[in-house]
Formats: sequence, structure tokens, C-alpha cells
Amino acid sequence: MREGEKTSIECDVAFSRDWDHRHVSGSGDGVVDALYTAMVDAFSQDFVSLRRVTFDDFKMDVKFKKSTRRSASPVEIKLALKNANDKNIYFSSESRSMVRASVAVVFSACEYLINAERAILCLRDLIDDAQVRRRQDLVMVYTDKMVDLVGVTSYEEIL
Repeated sequence: MREGEKTSIECDVAFSRDWDHRHVSGSGDGVVDALYTAMVDAFSQDFVSLRRVTFDDFKMDVKFKKSTRRSASPVEIKLALKNANDKNIYFSSESRSMVRASVAVVFSACEYLINAERAILCLRDLIDDAQVRRRQDLVMVYTDKMVDLVGVTSYEEIL
């Protein structure tokens, strides 16, 4: 990360052992904007739902009572994203470092959105398979699970 007039960020991202590391780089107005913009740019071609959410709120709370050294107090970063249905999705992270907590909350939000989209695709395939096998009981179970995930954001482009 380099800060100046604009903040530049460069990192390797690995959400799980299932994926290869992906190099992410970008710039923005501060570390959160730079990282979020870089993550969306890097992953939105594969996961279009990332383009369907926007920042709605970002807060930092310092937990002075949790530390005897006030300058080393943990901070909690709270992030709210607004989905295509105009509902908020909330994330938070706590650390003694403002930058670490900010990076962690952005990663957490992106990871959640990516995993939700992956789950939608998996459920779609499971529903198709259950229909071929004439297992309406499974179709109903998988459809219910899909309905829960559709509350996260819109998946009309991928379904």
C-alpha cells in the first residue's frame, strides 16, 4: 500500500485452498476505497453480483475500555453494503490496527458476496439435477435455500 494524493494497493488474495492466489491492484481515495475498487475490478468478471452492491455506511469505533494503553485500543470497523433490493448487508472486523481492521472487513464482505454467488450457482445445478431425477422434494429444499440467498443481492444475470 502506498498513500499520497491517491492510495495505491497491491496484494495477492486467496480466499480458500480451492483457488489459486489472485493478484489484485488498484487505487482510490484511501485504503478502503482502493482495496474495495481493486477487489470488485478483479472479481466482478467472474462474480457479477459484486457490481450490484454499493457502499452505504462505514464506521469506526475505538474500544478504549478494552485497553490500558488508550493509543493501543482495539478498533472495530463496521461496513454496510446496499444490495440491488435496497437492503443493507453488514460486516465488521476488530483489530488494534485501523488499517488491518479495514482490510479485513473489505475482504470479509467480498468473500461473502463471492461465496453467496458460488452457492447460488451450485444450488441451480442441484435443482436441475433433482428435476432430471424427478426429486421434487429436493427441488423444494434447494429452492428454499436459493430464496434465502437471493435476499443477499440480485443474481438475475447469472441465473
